[in-house]
Amino acid sequence: MNKSQLNGFAMYLAVQAFLLNSAAALAAITVLAAKITKLSALIDRFRELSRVQSELLKGKTAVRQETLDQTIDLALEVAGAVFSYSKDAQLTELGAQVNIPRWTLQRLRQSERTAAAQNIHDTAATVITQLAPYGVTPEGLAELQTSINETNHAVNEPRRVLSDRKVATAEIAALKRQIDALLEEEIDPLLLPLRRTNPVLWTRYQEAREVFDTPGVRHREQPEAAATGITPATTTTLAAAA
Repeated sequence: MNKSQLNGFAMYLAVQAFLLNSAAALAAITVLAAKITKLSALIDRFRELSRVQSELLKGKTAVRQETLDQTIDLALEVAGAVFSYSKDAQLTELGAQVNIPRWTLQRLRQSERTAAAQNIHDTAATVITQLAPYGVTPEGLAELQTSINETNHAVNEPRRVLSDRKVATAEIAALKRQIDALLEEEIDPLLLPLRRTNPVLWTRYQEAREVFDTPGVRHREQPEAAATGITPATTTTLAAAA
């Protein structure tokens, strides 16, 4: 989340806490319960999207490299066995399909490396019954396939994270507009009578609806108050609102 969204989220939490803690005092406003439920659901979604936005890439790129290295090692072991068999059996074409040096594999793009490993696997599978004396068994070939599958997933994972972040960023912006509209157009008008009937509670609500730009320093914008009588306020950090 950017600073504006983070600060807005702090205000939403403060309003939610106020409404839940003041449920008994606000019980006479019977329609408010449904609006609080709606607000809570939107806040939960906001929190979920925030987790998506903050998902780290560092660990996933490390796993990607680790699984790539493991797959290449296994593939080269199988390739070596197939190549040796091809020499003994005088199968030149078979040997050519698996004769790929490590340095060549390492220069390929990540997706191309897994494709090369898959080709080695598939080539070995055609002569698997002849490879036991060369140290390759069906179980070993299955291990290579599992490693290839895991590597394909790991290679795509950072891209998935970035895509999910992009979607979450757009949804958070839309969700913020939705929550602001819920507060300004539905909840604020319902609580306006508190200004007259319960000034203390009204003040507490206004404090919950206020946000801070900087810890400990409040600022207010100067536009005219809306029909609710609640003047829009600028934002506060999450730490200050906690």
